[in-house]
Amino acid sequence: MFVEDINGKFFRKHRLKFLGSEFRMQQKSADLLVLTKQERLLSHNLKTREYWSEQKNALGDDVFRDSSEQDSSTTPSRWIMTRDVTLYPWQEDCVNRWLERMNGTIKVVTGAGKTILALSIIEKLQAFNPDLRVAIVVPTIVLQDQWYNEILLRSNLSAHTIGRLGGGRSREVFNDDIRILLCVLNSAARYLPSIVSDSKVSSNLLLIADECHRTGAPDMSKVFQTQRRYNLGLSATPEREDGEGDFIDQDTASYDSSLLGRELGPIIYELTVYQALEQGILPEFEILHYGLPLIDKEHEEYQILSRKLRSVTSEFRELGHQYGIHDSGITRRSHSLAKREDPLGLIAREYLFLTNQRKRLLYNAKLRATAVSEILTTEFKQDPSTKAMLFHESIESVMLLYHQLLDLGFPVTVEHSELHETLRQTSLELFRDGTAQIIVSAKSLIEGFNVPETDIGIIVASSSSVRQRIQTIGRLLRKGKKSDKPARIYVIYMRDTVDENIYGKEDWNHLLGARRNQYFHMIEDGTLIEQKEPPRSPLPREDDLLLHTLTIGEEYPGAYEGLEYTCDSDGNVFTTDGKLIVNPQGVPKIIRQIKGGFGKFRVTQNKRYILALENQQEEWVVKFGGQLATPFIVEDESKDQPQVSDLDLDKLQIGESFQSELVGKQPQVVHFKQRQGKFVLARKEGRGERFARVGQQAKDTKKGDDAEKLIQVCREYRTIYPELSKIILTESGHALVLKDGSYRYLMTLQTGLEFS
Repeated sequence: MFVEDINGKFFRKHRLKFLGSEFRMQQKSADLLVLTKQERLLSHNLKTREYWSEQKNALGDDVFRDSSEQDSSTTPSRWIMTRDVTLYPWQEDCVNRWLERMNGTIKVVTGAGKTILALSIIEKLQAFNPDLRVAIVVPTIVLQDQWYNEILLRSNLSAHTIGRLGGGRSREVFNDDIRILLCVLNSAARYLPSIVSDSKVSSNLLLIADECHRTGAPDMSKVFQTQRRYNLGLSATPEREDGEGDFIDQDTASYDSSLLGRELGPIIYELTVYQALEQGILPEFEILHYGLPLIDKEHEEYQILSRKLRSVTSEFRELGHQYGIHDSGITRRSHSLAKREDPLGLIAREYLFLTNQRKRLLYNAKLRATAVSEILTTEFKQDPSTKAMLFHESIESVMLLYHQLLDLGFPVTVEHSELHETLRQTSLELFRDGTAQIIVSAKSLIEGFNVPETDIGIIVASSSSVRQRIQTIGRLLRKGKKSDKPARIYVIYMRDTVDENIYGKEDWNHLLGARRNQYFHMIEDGTLIEQKEPPRSPLPREDDLLLHTLTIGEEYPGAYEGLEYTCDSDGNVFTTDGKLIVNPQGVPKIIRQIKGGFGKFRVTQNKRYILALENQQEEWVVKFGGQLATPFIVEDESKDQPQVSDLDLDKLQIGESFQSELVGKQPQVVHFKQRQGKFVLARKEGRGERFARVGQQAKDTKKGDDAEKLIQVCREYRTIYPELSKIILTESGHALVLKDGSYRYLMTLQTGLEFS
C-alpha cells in the first residue's frame, strides 16, 4: 500500500483548488452549477485516491438497471440481432461455415467483430429454431455488461428477455420470458448445468463461450457439464498456455483434440491480425519495442534472485520426481502443489515467492515510469488531444504509475478490479468522453472493453503470455478513429532479462508484418538506439527441420511443440485426459532412453517427431526421439459397447486379448506388489494404501477367496510378464493387464475384493 505522504501531497495540492472551484460555483445562478471537464476529472481522482487509501470494500449501486426495471413487451417471434449492421465478407463466410456444423470455434483477432458475428449466428439459428435459448458465458462482469448493451442496441429483443447470472445479481433462469442468459464464468461453472436441466431447455440451447480459452481451466471446465444442442467458441487465441506463457497447443489440430475443441467444436475459421490488417478490417498501426536496462542496484538484485530461482527450480523438479510427479512442467503446477503440507509444498511455496519477487522487481523497474512519462510528454506535445491507454500487470504497479502521472499533471484516470464498481465505471466514462485522456489499467481491460478512438497504447509491463500480447494489441486497434494517422503502440521490456522471452516464442515480424515493428534500446538518459532485429528469435518449427539432420537421443534444435501424451512403464501411451493409444509403437521405451524415465512427451503435428524434455545441469533440454511410423490412434469410445453376456468367459485363457470395449469407462486400478515378503493387492487412497483381505481374513470369505486366487494368477502371469505390477478391474469383475496399448485377461472375480 502506498504511504500517506504520496496521497497527502496530492490532496494538499488539489483539495483547496477543488473546494475553491465549488465556492465560486455557489456564487453563480443555479442553472450554471456545472463542473468543468477538468473539475470533473479532479473530483473523480480525489474520490479514487481517497477510496484506495482507505481500502473500502463497500458495494456500490449497479450502474446498469436490473432487467425487471426495463421494458417488458412481448418477445418477438423472429429475432433481429444485427440491426443497422452490414457484415464483412469474412463474417458472412464464417456464419455460413458455422451453420453447416451447428458447432465450432472461431479464432478471430480482437477488434475484428466477434460479437457482431455471434449475434448474426443467433439471428440465423433462431429463424431455424424458434424455441432457441442462448447461454453466453463470459469471463468478466465488464464483458457481461458489454454483451447486454450490444444486444439491446442491435436487436429487437427487450430487456426482460435477457437474464444475467453472476456479477452480484440474483440467480436468473430460463423461462417463458428470458431467452438469453448472460453468465459470468465463475457462476456459470457452478449453476448453469442445473439451471439448464431444471428449465428443460437443453434440446434448444446454444452455448456461446466468449474468450473461450478461459473455460479450459480445470475448475472452469465444469461449465461443459451443461447439456446443450449447439456450441460456439470465440477467442483471438483459443489455444491453451502454461503458467510461463508458452502455448501448449501450437496448432489447429492440437486445439481440435483438446478439451475446448471437443466440447465447443474444432476451429472452423481463423482471422489473424495480419489478415485483418490486409483486408482493412483493422486500422494501420506501428509498434515500437523499447528495451530498457536495469539500473545497477536493480541489476544486482535481479542476478541474485535468478540464481536462487534456478537452484530452487532444480530442487523443485527433483523433489517432484521423488513424489512420483514425472512432469517436466511441474512449475506450472506450483500454485496447487504449494497447498501441500510436506517438503514438496514447502519448495513450491519458495519457488512462488522467488518468482513473484523477481516479477515485482521487473514490473517496478525505475526506468519503466521514466520511459512512460517521456513517451506521453512527446505525444502530447505533438498532439494535445491525444488519447492513450496504458496496460500494466499488477494492481500495485498500476496504482503507483497512476499516482506518478497525476503528480506530473497528466489528465489521467485508473481502472482495475479492486476499485469500487462505481469508480471503475466513472473512469471508463471519463475516458470515453475525453475528459480523461489517459487511462491506466491492469489486465481487466484486456478482455471485454471496446476501446474508443485511442491514439496510442503503452504496454508498460507484460507477462510472457503471447496471448495477452496479441489481445492487448488487438484491443487497441479499432476502426472508426477520427484521425487518419496510424495508431502507435509502445511495448516496454527490460533488456537482458526474462522479459525478452516472449520474442523467442513467436516471430513478431511474421505475425504482424515486419514494416509495423521497430526495435529500440533506450539508455538511462533517454536516448534511443534503433536495433535491426528483435532481442530474440523464435526456434524453428518442425517443417523447417529435415529428418536426416536429426539424431535420436540428441538435442532437438527446434521448438518443443505438438500434442502432449504420457507413457508408463507398462508400455502404454495415453492422451492428456487419459484416453488410451492403441498403437504405442514402442514409444515408452524410447522416452525412457532419452529422458531417463517415463512421463510426458510430445509428437509434432505434421512430421510426427517424438520430443521429450531431459534435465541437464539445471536446464531442460528438448531431446529428439525419432519419428512415428504412423499417427497415434486413440481408443474409440464411440463404438457400440458389447454386452458382457456376449463374452464366453469359459474359453478365455490367462494372457489372451480382451476387448477394450468391455473395459468400461471407470475401471479400478489395483497394484500387485510385495509387502513384508508376501505378495499383496493394494489400492491407493489419498496418500496411503489399503490392502485386499485374503482368505479367512476377509469378512466375506468369497471375497477373500477372490483375492487369494487373483494373487496366484498374477504370480503365474509374472512368468510371462515379469514387470507385472498394475491390474485393471472392470465394473463387471474382469481382472486385466494393460500392456503395450492392449488389454490381456487374467481372471473374472466372483464377488470382488474387500480392502482394509
